[in-house]
Amino acid sequence: MGTLRLSIGVIGTIAVALAVLNSKTATAFERRDVIKELGGKAVSCSDAYGRHVHAVLVTNLGDVGRARQMQRTPIIMMDPHYLNPLPGKLQLFFFGHECAHHVLGHVYVVTPTSEMEADCWAAKDGRDRGLFTRDDVQSWGPWFAKSRGSKEFGHLPGPERAEYLLTCFDEKAGDDAKTVTARE
Repeated sequence: MGTLRLSIGVIGTIAVALAVLNSKTATAFERRDVIKELGGKAVSCSDAYGRHVHAVLVTNLGDVGRARQMQRTPIIMMDPHYLNPLPGKLQLFFFGHECAHHVLGHVYVVTPTSEMEADCWAAKDGRDRGLFTRDDVQSWGPWFAKSRGSKEFGHLPGPERAEYLLTCFDEKAGDDAKTVTARE
C-alpha cells in the first residue's frame, strides 16, 4: 500500500511539473520552480536530438532527481528537499547525471549500466567544462558513503560509486567504453 501511495504522489507531482512547463500563463510561483541555476552556475541541458530539456523543482520524488520523457517533452525533475542540503558542485553533478540520461538516450532505452553511464558522463562533462576538479569529486565521498545503492535501478553502493566517479574523472577522452565494462 505504501508503494501505491508513493506512486500516486509521484504521478501527481509529475502532473504539476507538466502543468508548470505547459502553462503559457505561469504564475510567479510556478516560474520559481523552473531550474535555471544550481550551485551558483547557470544550468541547461539538451537531449540526444538537440532538444531543450526542461528542468523543474518537484517535491516528493523520493530521490534527488529523475529524468523523464513526458508528452514528448524531455524533463528533469529535482527534489529541493534532497538537493538543497548538498554542496553546490554536487548539485551540479546530480543535474549533470539527470541530463546524461537524456543525452545518452536512457529515457528511451534503459540498460543495466544506464546509471553508471550517467554518472561517468556527468563526471567527465563537469571536468571538461571546468566545473569540477578531482578534489571536488573526491570530496563527494562522504555524501555517498551512507548509500546502499540499488540493484533495481543500477546505482552502485556509495563507496563504490564515489570510487567509480574518480575513475571516470581520471580517464582520458575516448576511454568511455572501458569504464562501464570494468564494473559490469
